[in-house]
Amino acid sequence: MNSNGILYKEIFNPWFKPLVIFLPPFYKYGIIIQQEEQEHEASPSTENQVQTDKSSPDASITFGYGRTGPSGITSQAILLKEIDPSSIVTGTASAKDNLLEFGGWGIRYNFMTKTWAYNAINGPFIEFVHLKGHKQTRYRIVSNHVDQVVSLLLGKDNKERMQQDINS
Repeated sequence: MNSNGILYKEIFNPWFKPLVIFLPPFYKYGIIIQQEEQEHEASPSTENQVQTDKSSPDASITFGYGRTGPSGITSQAILLKEIDPSSIVTGTASAKDNLLEFGGWGIRYNFMTKTWAYNAINGPFIEFVHLKGHKQTRYRIVSNHVDQVVSLLLGKDNKERMQQDINS
């Protein structure tokens, strides 16, 4: 793991970038999975000393578009613990698939399947459901390294949650 907590980073230029007038020519597509350590105040051991606990890391995935990678309103950031591990599927989409299912490339929404697609290229993709309270949102993101991304999405916490779901 890098010192800034990045576990995985994939950034590239979408092939359709020169064709889109409203997308600045310097925008890039990317996926970043990182682990952030949060400081939690523990009970003070003395009156003037407060201990911090950095042992509860929160991993997140950020995907989408931005000037140097995913950022701002053209990207999504999701905590990995909010991803339903049983919903993770992989596949490959051709140009025809992207046109028929989402009407093209970029940030697209399929009203039939209620899926948001961040499809910068044809090829391998990952689909998953983001659970935030009672709201469920399905995402499809593309990656050149699907197996590596899925492995990180199914980290230790998610594997344990998935096993609990199976057993219950």
